[in-house]
Amino acid sequence: MKSVYLVFFVFSFVYSNVSLNIIESSLKEVSICSFDENYVSCRAFYVDEENIYISEGKETFVIVINHNGEFIGKFGRKGSGPGEFLISDPVGVYNNQIVISDFFQFKFSLFDKKSLQFINSVPYPPGINIYPQFCKGGLISLRFNYIDSNIDGASVVLSDLDDKNKKIINRYEYKLKSNGNGQFTFNADEQQFFTSDYSNFVYIVDPSTSRYHIDMYSIKEDKIKSIDRNYVKIPFSNTEKEIKRVISEHEKYKYSIYQIFADNGYLIVNKAKQVFEEEDLHKFYIDIFKNGEYLGETILDFLNTYNMWYAQKYLYIKNNKVFIYDIDDAILRIYDYVIEVN
Repeated sequence: MKSVYLVFFVFSFVYSNVSLNIIESSLKEVSICSFDENYVSCRAFYVDEENIYISEGKETFVIVINHNGEFIGKFGRKGSGPGEFLISDPVGVYNNQIVISDFFQFKFSLFDKKSLQFINSVPYPPGINIYPQFCKGGLISLRFNYIDSNIDGASVVLSDLDDKNKKIINRYEYKLKSNGNGQFTFNADEQQFFTSDYSNFVYIVDPSTSRYHIDMYSIKEDKIKSIDRNYVKIPFSNTEKEIKRVISEHEKYKYSIYQIFADNGYLIVNKAKQVFEEEDLHKFYIDIFKNGEYLGETILDFLNTYNMWYAQKYLYIKNNKVFIYDIDDAILRIYDYVIEVN
């Protein structure tokens, strides 16, 4: 992959009265390698109201910096003992505890947010997937439903970290395919994904190539509404099909929604669009909602080789900031942004 050079962002409205504007003068560039000579790569990162938690991909320790790019500390190491990980995914901060997910050992490791000292480990709840999130109400997770050792569907569940006070938010069924040996499989891309603004709402996407659908829930109450937009199947263009590492041979149509972010009452949806030119691969087509009401669409144009699939892992929008990690140069870029409605 070519290096990513983000000099500036261009956001403009498309048949819309809403725009998401990057404040270019706010740019902070942080070299993560400068904090530890053993740092090789970023596996994942998580952002809360104060800090950024960056998981090192090889040695599995976690670096903590604040939103100004200043080093706070680091914790964890590779291993299977207390405070150690075989793989580390920062998934949230809950009750002033940093929660690290290690799906190789099926456990959460908890660290004190202030001292960065190890507290204890908690085993995964039964059937949990590997990418849970936290909100003010607790742990949000996708739990697989099993029948005779086969996955029959899944439920999105809100619970305490120890799996008490469990509440099923929604249930989903999967289209199962038999492998001829008494076992059944499903398309992993059809797993639901979700996000939360931490304090008020949970948004759940039911992945589909034929419809645009998001369920909106209150953290304290039940379902608020369904968000549906008109959508027609969009096939992959020849330009996109050339990216073999992204698109497999059997894929014909795009999923309607790639990624969602919730921030300050806004829901920001990265949606599918028809792409014919290579330069269009670097554009993000965004729908913006406020408290579940549609405001309009806009384009985020990265003006470089930074494409939409790459951003599914290394782009974060939270607390009126955009966080972008450059995997080639190990640089985290932080911008302030504002949403304007005309």
